[in-house]
Order: sequence, then C-alpha cells, then structure tokens
Amino acid sequence: MASYLVNTTFLAAPEAEAEFLDWMKSRYIPEVNGSDVWHSPLFNRIMSETGADGKSYALQMQTDSLESARLWYETGGAALIQEMTDHFGENVLFFITEMEVIE
Repeated sequence: MASYLVNTTFLAAPEAEAEFLDWMKSRYIPEVNGSDVWHSPLFNRIMSETGADGKSYALQMQTDSLESARLWYETGGAALIQEMTDHFGENVLFFITEMEVIE
C-alpha cells in the first residue's frame, strides 16, 4: 500500500512568529490530529538559511490516501488556511508539497 507525505512549508515574519507558533499548536495541529486522514504529524523549524526575513517551519503529515488528503484540504484544510490567511495576511506565507514515500 502506498504512503504519502504532505509537507506544508511556512515563512513567518518576525513580528508574527510567536503568535503563529501559538496558533499552529493550539488550532492547526489539533485539527490535523482530530482527522482520520492524517497520522504522525511533525512540526519542524527549518534550520537552513533562506535569505528571507523571518523563520521557516514545516508541518509534515503522513496519509495512506492522497485522495482523502486532497479532499481534507478542499474542506477542513481550506477553512484553516483561510483562517490563517485572514488572521496573519502576508506575515505568514506557505506552500504545500505532496510526496510519495519510497521507503
């Protein structure tokens, strides 16, 4: 059976970083943990320098069904991302990468 990793990389502006981390821990990650789509979520600080002003973070979530993951993003995930965008605006930017686990 295939396994997939969905990585969301975030860039938080210095003035929003502390509040963003609190929001991720109190709002976003609990939603992920409450879903039956995801397992083994990991929230990481990216240590390599990006040259951008701010700190980068990555949320990695595993799933057995890419279709279920995409459906989650279209429903609950989209609402969370909209909530984040409404609250933080351009102080938190992100992109999502879907990967198939090889080994």
